[in-house]
Amino acid sequence: MIPQTPIQNGLFQKFGNYKAFFNHFKPGNLLVLYEDIDTVEDSLRQERFTLQDIDVLYSTEQFHAGIEYIMEWLEFINIYSNISKPLKDTQLVAFQIYKKHKLLYLTDLKVIFEKMMDGDYGPFYGSIDSTRIHSSFKDYSASRNLAQAKIKGLLQDEMRAKLEKLFDDTKGKMLRKYKEKYGDSPIVKDPRELAREVEEATKEKAAAIRREFFEIHGIR
Repeated sequence: MIPQTPIQNGLFQKFGNYKAFFNHFKPGNLLVLYEDIDTVEDSLRQERFTLQDIDVLYSTEQFHAGIEYIMEWLEFINIYSNISKPLKDTQLVAFQIYKKHKLLYLTDLKVIFEKMMDGDYGPFYGSIDSTRIHSSFKDYSASRNLAQAKIKGLLQDEMRAKLEKLFDDTKGKMLRKYKEKYGDSPIVKDPRELAREVEEATKEKAAAIRREFFEIHGIR
């Protein structure tokens, strides 16, 4: 599959097939690769590739990479948790998780795993069942949606503040040059003309600020 987004393209440039991707990002490696990711807020610090991106890049007619990865993640839970009655139907559970949560990052899976192992979603009582898995994802996604809305609002405020500072600084420079040229002359600069000049002078830098926030955070 041809990459369709900058994030997909960056991932595909590093890992041209699923085997190479999985060897690097296998579930057991997430604890080390993302050792600094401990909370949902950490996971959402920047825009990352999703389970859907994995599926788009590496799936074939008979192989669904996103579902396969979740299956491997569930098997890792079975092994790591050392539960006497592990989850059995990992394929069906993986399909259901992918269908409902395909926009999660691998960093999210790392946080969910640690929360499950810490008992944040309740104890397993010697077995892992699909209901507990699904409820864990549901609870995490609810927390993630709240955190995402809060972070998005803060980032939008930050972007607006940067743009306003750019406009104010540029406007101030123009007014100083105007005063240097005309001194205390009663001639007054037309506010509409000044606004157009500020917009034109800041066009490229403003576009760069917006592009940076979109590429890193997905904020428009």
